[in-house]
Amino acid sequence: MSQKRHEPENRPPEERPAAKKPPRSPKGKTPRPSLEQFPRNSSGGSQRPYQDGPQRPYQDGPQRPYQDGPRRPYQDGPRRPSSEGYQRARAGNTPRRPSSVVPQSASDGSLRHSANGSQKPMHEHRQNSKPTSPKQTAPHGKNAAMPSNVQVITNPNQSRGRKISTLDRAEHIRATQRKRTIASALFLSVIVILIMVVTAAAILYVTDYVAAKPNYSFVTNGTIEHSIGATALIIRDEQTFSSAAQGSLVALALEGSRVCKDQELAMVIPGGLDSTSASLRNIQQQIVNRQRELMDLGKGSGADTICLEADNEILPIVNMIRTDSLSESLSNLMSYSSSVQVLMDKRDSDLQSIDFQDEQLSALIISKNDLESTLAAQADTLHAVIPGIVSYKLDGFENTLNSAFVAAITPEQYADYVQKSKGILSNDLNIVKDEAALRICQNAEQYLVTLVAGCSVTDFPMDAICNIRVPSEGIVITDCKVIRSVQSIGGVFVAFQTTSQVERLLDRRTAEIEIIQSSTPGLRVPASSLIDVDYKTGFADILYNNSGSAGKLRVVVADHDREYAIIAPVEGFDVPNLSTIIITNPNTISEGDKVEQ
Repeated sequence: MSQKRHEPENRPPEERPAAKKPPRSPKGKTPRPSLEQFPRNSSGGSQRPYQDGPQRPYQDGPQRPYQDGPRRPYQDGPRRPSSEGYQRARAGNTPRRPSSVVPQSASDGSLRHSANGSQKPMHEHRQNSKPTSPKQTAPHGKNAAMPSNVQVITNPNQSRGRKISTLDRAEHIRATQRKRTIASALFLSVIVILIMVVTAAAILYVTDYVAAKPNYSFVTNGTIEHSIGATALIIRDEQTFSSAAQGSLVALALEGSRVCKDQELAMVIPGGLDSTSASLRNIQQQIVNRQRELMDLGKGSGADTICLEADNEILPIVNMIRTDSLSESLSNLMSYSSSVQVLMDKRDSDLQSIDFQDEQLSALIISKNDLESTLAAQADTLHAVIPGIVSYKLDGFENTLNSAFVAAITPEQYADYVQKSKGILSNDLNIVKDEAALRICQNAEQYLVTLVAGCSVTDFPMDAICNIRVPSEGIVITDCKVIRSVQSIGGVFVAFQTTSQVERLLDRRTAEIEIIQSSTPGLRVPASSLIDVDYKTGFADILYNNSGSAGKLRVVVADHDREYAIIAPVEGFDVPNLSTIIITNPNTISEGDKVEQ
């Protein structure tokens, strides 16, 4: 409920000239008032509708300062000076709230009650009062036409102290959010690009690291062989010898060595002399160890040559053991062990003839001879009745399988003996009375009987010469003559005769062999190094190191198998040769690329 304002009784109200109303436009719109239409303020200046300095906002609450940048125009209509309200207030027609505060005079003599009970000058009260005219809402949208009575602030300096609407705040918030969104999107885009670059670099590095690199090799001399595999039954002319006593066998001659007539071969020691026999074996081992120590010190002229020959014979067997170990095939391990032992015994026997000029070794040899004499006086000694090759490994077929049986054996009997045979013969040191204790091969000939599947007699004619490889022993038996060739079910039944490698096969009754049908020597290269090979015409290309770059060269293919090929230069060229470096995996490099070694 409004109340009238009470003026003090001792002071009459002052009258001020009424403010001139601004003329209205023909269309009903109020033009912008000029400075002459407003009275002077207390400081002598004109009272303008928009004063410089901070102004009270449209809404209640603390005033928010203007931000930099363009602003939306004010949506409220222009403020007009309320001259009519001023006159009514001076006349006492405007309702007032009751107040007990004594009015105070202003500098210009006018009195007004303030909100807190004190009086303020007229121009200050007019600045803080709310406009009495109703607000006009401006149309929304960027392209909407602005009314003529809306003041647009285009200069940021002029925006200071101006009133801020709710739409300005919302627009400012949306603009800030858009900036933050754009900044976040740009930051994430940079991070994604960096991750993609790092990933691409890692992929290129890994691809280059795991990519196959070119392999290089010199052209070498070699031979390519074409062979057929088979199982051979080994037959020899042999004679066995038995002992008149029972006991343990002590060999006096090396396994597989050639002996002469009446030579002492072995002793059969009775059971009461076991300790003497053990002492003899211990002395023999000490002699071997001392000889090796003296050889390491450089003593014993000629001993190095004997050991080198033994090493060259043992090395192929060691390589075959490694190969079988990688393929997890240990079926030939016993054969390898027996062959190595024979070669080592032969080496130790040859070293007995070397004078090392060592007192300790001489004392050991004297002790060995004394023990052998003690055992010989009480043991049964076996002597060689005929010359030949001695062996202490028996299988019971020595008196059956001989040269006469080779001419009459049938494919069925061959299969039966192969099945019954142990393959690798073993020796038994416990000798039974009147049973065979050792054997001697009378001649230097042996026979290999086999059934070659998928072949005919035309492939193995009579008196033909072949070479046979024994992979388990690492040897090649040369000059094997065909003495029998019979067509059989599933293949041809062939018997070969040879005088080669009899000692190496003395401990075998059967062996896996490879019959070499053809052999081509020449410049050998891996088959993988050939490019655009045509085996029908006999031509191919290879990549080689041509002064630091990969060059392509045409060659003639003379022969090949699954692993290697024999090549030769094209007529009129001297390349390739033994000094040519070829690329064994040409799919990893192209012609003209730089060769890095």
